[in-house]
Order: sequence, then C-alpha cells, then structure tokens
Amino acid sequence: MKPFINVHWKNLLVVNYRVDPAALGLLEDELPVGTELDGFHGEHYVSVVAFQFQKTRILGIPMPFYRDFAEINLRFYVRRKVDGAWRRGVVFVKEIVPCRLPAMVANKIFKENFHIRALTCGSDDKTLNYQWIDGGELQQLEIDRNTQLETPAPGSLTEHIIDHYWAYKKINDTTTGEFQVTHRAWQTHPCPAARIDLNIAQVYGQQWANALTPVSTFYADGSQVQVTKPKKLRN
Repeated sequence: MKPFINVHWKNLLVVNYRVDPAALGLLEDELPVGTELDGFHGEHYVSVVAFQFQKTRILGIPMPFYRDFAEINLRFYVRRKVDGAWRRGVVFVKEIVPCRLPAMVANKIFKENFHIRALTCGSDDKTLNYQWIDGGELQQLEIDRNTQLETPAPGSLTEHIIDHYWAYKKINDTTTGEFQVTHRAWQTHPCPAARIDLNIAQVYGQQWANALTPVSTFYADGSQVQVTKPKKLRN
C-alpha cells in the first residue's frame, strides 16, 4: 500500500501495565470485530507510550504548521489472522497531542480518539521528559537516557510490546479500521528508575486506574515510519 503518512518517530518512552483479569472487559469493550486480545504468557498488558513526531508528511506533502510535535497514547495489544498468519497489532484507546490539526486528521480519517493538551517534550544527553496538564494537575514521564541500546530479547515482554506493525480501531459492532505501520526494528533499553507521575484516574478514568498494575518502563530509539491509510473491514 502507498503510505498515507511519512514521519520520523523518536524518543519513545513506554510504560507498561498488567491488566487485572477481572477487568478484561475494559479491553473487550474496545476490541475491534475480527481481532482478538494478544496476551503474553496468559496475561494482558496496556502501555502508555510517549514519543515525538518529526518531519511529518501526508501524501508526501509536509503537514502545514505542525511537522514536529509530541504524542502520548494509551494502547493495548490484539491480533488478527489473515491467510493463516497472525497480524499483531495495537488498539489506541486515547491519544494526546498539543496541536489541533494532527488531532483533526487522526479523528476524521483514522477514527481515533485524540485530545489536545499543552504537551511538551524535553530531551538532552542525560534525560528525556514528557509533561502536560490534565484536570489542572501536572502529569510527567521522565527517564535517564542510556546509550547502550540493544535488540529486545526474543520471547521477552519488551519484544512482545514493541513488535507490532498493525493498528486496529473499532468503528462500530460490524466494522473495523486497519492500517499498517512500517519501520525498522527498534533498539531499546530498560528504565528501572523511571519517574512516572501519571494520574491514571484523571487522564484515562477511574476504571483504568483500578485495573492496572505497573510492571516495566523502557526506551526505544524510533526511526522513519510509514503509515497506510486505514482500510475498513466489515464482518
């Protein structure tokens, strides 16, 4: 497929949470028809992912005014079988960006759930920091940078989280949106001392706060990315 969006994603900060089995209904309510939950060793995870868009182009044309900006998203993991093979993908529950035009494009074309906040990213050789205000309260994700990047170990939780190249969206009970996200394999490093000041209840709702247990945080370097225009799948 011809890419709809060409962009460079960088400085991914990924915070992972285990979902209480009693709360899997939260994921099932968002589950696109034709997909199923993609678990890891019998458990299910959601992630809060912060990253930077750079040099954003739509159909080869630079996005006016907003080529470089940050995003925070809450996502979980699914898979869909096509011709006997699994397509492993993500479902975005809520995305936060600092500017209106990218949110309008994503909500209109990709049927996503973008919200606008005064989101900023600070990055230097030592630290990476994302922060924004939600409900009058400062939300902040920060890690210490590490130059010792490596390919995630096969069979690890990090590989399970990062190794997804499709995205799905529940449009309604009979229709799913599917788009492909193509990029090289990303390098990562763990961030055991990450400083996560995130009020899950404020940003995503009390139901999510009750369901999630934090388990890990890692950094991924990112790369050039191509995103196809979503295709509607009807069942």
